[in-house]
Order: sequence, then C-alpha cells, then structure tokens
Amino acid sequence: MTHQQAARHLGLPQVPVFWVNVDDQAAVRILIADNRTAEIESVARIRLAGSKGNLKADIWYLERSSPERWGKNRLEVTGKDGAPLEAHGAVVITPSNGRGDES
Repeated sequence: MTHQQAARHLGLPQVPVFWVNVDDQAAVRILIADNRTAEIESVARIRLAGSKGNLKADIWYLERSSPERWGKNRLEVTGKDGAPLEAHGAVVITPSNGRGDES
C-alpha cells in the first residue's frame, strides 16, 4: 500500500507531510534512524506473523533493505572457467576452522 492509498483508506484528502529545516548531516541521521525504526518494526511483525503463519512481506523487506544484515548468504561454486562441476564422488564442505563445526 502506498502512502497515498493509506491516506485515502483513512479518509484523508492528502498525505500529511512534516517539513523540517536541518542541515545535511542531521538529515542523514534522521534517515538512518527512520530506516532503523522500520527495521525494528519489521522484525516485530515477523515475530508476530510467525505465530500467525505469514512472514513473506517483512522478510522480503529486510532482505532487500539491509542485505548485509538480513540477506541470504549465497555461495556459488563452479568448475574451471565457470563450467559446471564434475562430480567424481562425495563432496564435503567444512567451516573455515576445519573442525567440522562453526565455533
């Protein structure tokens, strides 16, 4: 739902806007705080939705808005020059510590 759709749904003739007169550094701090607030709210909705069975929208939002924190980690393995791997037996992938666990 867009801001305009939400305003119409609430019976508002237009989207309310609050103008603030701040320098660029303060504006960046406001945007960061607003993004962090949205992230916290999304996590809270995910936890609530988990008990009700619908998580997709907020998970999608978090994965795309903060991929370094919430994105799926993807490892792509290819053969020589990007060719498919040739399987000649079992492949075992262990964590970088080499012990078979992640600690």
